Amino acid sequence: MLGRRGAHGRLSLHGRSIVVILLFKLHVDGLRACAGEAPGGARGLFGQKERHMNSTDRGTITRSVAILLACVYLAAGEASAKIKVPGIFADNMVLQTGMPIPIWGFSAAEEEITVNLGVRRASTTADAKGKWMVKLPAMKPGGPYNLIISGENKIQFKEVLVGEVWLAVGDGYMEFHMAQMADYKKESAAAKFPQIRVCRLERRYSGLPMDRIVGSWVPCDPKNVYYFSSVAYYFGRELHTNLKVPVGLITATYDGSRAEAWTPPSAFLAAPKLQKIFLGIVEANKKYNQAMEKALPEIEAWLKDTRKALAEGRTVPVMPPLPRHQFHSPSQPTSLYNGTIHPILPFALRGAIWYQGYYNREDGMIYYNKMKALITGWRKVRGQAIGDVEPSDLPFYYVQMALSFRKSTYGPPLALMREAQRATLAVPNTGMVVTTDLTTSRTSSSRTSTRPRKIGKRLSLWALAKTYGREGLVYSGPLYKSMKAEGGKIRISFDHVGGGLTTQSGKGASGAGEPLKNFAIAGEDKKFVKAEAKIDGNEVVVSSAKVAAPVAVRFGWDERGGTNLFNSAGLPASPFSEEKQ
Repeated sequence: MLGRRGAHGRLSLHGRSIVVILLFKLHVDGLRACAGEAPGGARGLFGQKERHMNSTDRGTITRSVAILLACVYLAAGEASAKIKVPGIFADNMVLQTGMPIPIWGFSAAEEEITVNLGVRRASTTADAKGKWMVKLPAMKPGGPYNLIISGENKIQFKEVLVGEVWLAVGDGYMEFHMAQMADYKKESAAAKFPQIRVCRLERRYSGLPMDRIVGSWVPCDPKNVYYFSSVAYYFGRELHTNLKVPVGLITATYDGSRAEAWTPPSAFLAAPKLQKIFLGIVEANKKYNQAMEKALPEIEAWLKDTRKALAEGRTVPVMPPLPRHQFHSPSQPTSLYNGTIHPILPFALRGAIWYQGYYNREDGMIYYNKMKALITGWRKVRGQAIGDVEPSDLPFYYVQMALSFRKSTYGPPLALMREAQRATLAVPNTGMVVTTDLTTSRTSSSRTSTRPRKIGKRLSLWALAKTYGREGLVYSGPLYKSMKAEGGKIRISFDHVGGGLTTQSGKGASGAGEPLKNFAIAGEDKKFVKAEAKIDGNEVVVSSAKVAAPVAVRFGWDERGGTNLFNSAGLPASPFSEEKQ
């Protein structure tokens, strides 16, 4: 009955009552989040303490007040049928060039909708639930334009540009703000790029997929750059400088988040090694439905008493507690996907960049399965959202975890995590930035002017070379290619050597004779020992007097050993572990 409307297009009394319940629940949840109260007081599926919003409390309170007012409005029977669109659409936004541009939203059922962008125009009719979508024809880079959406009412967005749009997602590493940079004063003064626009999506999580999101677009200037993701900013700046077109960056971050939280539910079903997670999702949904069914009589009684109290001018009774979905937590599988990614699925993008991993550090090689599920899952649901039969081939470039320079105390060595990230390169249309030359300290050395800048630039090299077809770029550090035994030695070949291998970062390095660090070899017993390694042309030869017949080799496995193998472009080699086949 919730979707049924009366003769004048208004929700039925029962429908309005349920909407009131749901809106009021959002109001209560928002205030709980501001107060730091754990959702349900429970720990996550993986045992972590729940993490909650802190930097968006003011906005949460504002939204809660708005929701409460909406409750009063709906309770009075004045449900609005005006056109609405997700918060990803706003003044100053950038829309993707070179491909159809989906514009979608909500209105009254079967309402006629017309969308205009410059000289482009498209029309459609909303479905029985009031949902609609149009696809504007592909446009060349340019603007500014006005985006006008018309029906019973009209929405207009100004200063809209058409250019290259990228989604930047991750944990605290991606979230790291420009204001946290050691040389922020200098960098912010130079951040005068009005054609770079950034949309910071609200950090929202949910046990079930949501359709709406809050976000705002702002142009890059010395004031607005304060809260920009530093990695995303330097990535976007490189694209804008090289491509000479507008660049839009949509950032979705949550410090402490796991990869599973950003993954669509269907992706777990398609991954045999992740079936346990999918079954947990099914069970959580089942329990939530059962709890809602059980709670409805008490809620309906409260609604009846509340209407009577309002009519008589008395104080309304206290609302009964509402069921909470088990996965309504940022540490739970699918929660950040449901709340943050799902609402923007149809939005046209050129690609995505990803910087996350710290809270999956105990996963070892299973992280490969999780990343493959996330990437292929995003591509599939995005294709479905815009009506494509085949999954999209969205470019996906990510950052490999750096050496920690301390002994691992997390169970499986962090080296296995990096190996899982290297294995993810087998997923088509992906690329990996290696950071073995950059520290991961979160207390002091992360506040340097080089780490986010270098990572953003290295991500841009992958995009410029692989997505935009720029020729002649060395866009990756050396990646293991093959090995062969030569008596008591192993000879290793690499891809992406550029003009050659070196032991120092940068062209014209003078330390080519410096011993290579952090190589180890093993015989049939698989007991690895420290090895000597030397550059021989574009290959590395590894040996140890303790291993007469080596069959396996590792590089970068010791967290505290450091690495110093680079190509001529100054890009570091990825750690690896391989055995003779």
